[in-house]
Amino acid sequence: MAWICFFNTFRRIRGHSPAAPCKNYAKRNKNNHYSAKSLYLESHNYLRYNVLVSYRGSSMSFWKKKDNLIISGFVVAFFVGLAVWYDLCCVRAAFLPIGPTGNGYQTPFVDINQKQYTLDDFKGKPVIVNFWATWCPVCVKKMGTLNRFAKKFEEGGGKVLAISQDRGGISTIQAYYARNGYTNLDIFVEASGYLLHAFGVKGLPTAIFINAQGEEVGRLEGGVDWESKDVRSMVDQYFGMKLPQ
Repeated sequence: MAWICFFNTFRRIRGHSPAAPCKNYAKRNKNNHYSAKSLYLESHNYLRYNVLVSYRGSSMSFWKKKDNLIISGFVVAFFVGLAVWYDLCCVRAAFLPIGPTGNGYQTPFVDINQKQYTLDDFKGKPVIVNFWATWCPVCVKKMGTLNRFAKKFEEGGGKVLAISQDRGGISTIQAYYARNGYTNLDIFVEASGYLLHAFGVKGLPTAIFINAQGEEVGRLEGGVDWESKDVRSMVDQYFGMKLPQ
């Protein structure tokens, strides 16, 4: 019951008038009287006067209390900041030249028919490798723009490789593509994580830009609007390819 005394003291400092079981508690403590009934009554007395009264009889509503407004403001600011971060397009900040840390160009991945490929198999054309997964909310949010971008990019002579990290396998990606009507993206899977590690990928989604000579020229980390002007400008700069809007 000592916690009741603590809260009563706190509420008295705040300007409330709590029922004061502390005096009675001190007496019981001195007499070494700790019956279950007395503890129950003490708790009930605290709840009755210190909790119910604060909601029913307080002269100030919740939103008029300065500290409650401050706490609520921090909570709102946190979630707004989280939403901005979630939707942030990392095109300008994350396009950095970073090469693979291992034999990434020889690390195999499979297509819908379980046929193995490596990135070396796509030399001779510009390639954009997009690492993603169906369980990644930032990834799936932008997949619609990637699906439309892939058609334009491939018409210009490039190739988009959307390589999934789903451990559920081909069927998981098939169901996801069918549900969303994505017909411009081939299905590729590499769920072991070896390819991610070889390219030093820190998180999903990450897109790696590889020129026709098989050399990485840069990468995009985070959610990307693939139909944005920034992406079209980078495709033109690094691949000499002008995509229609």
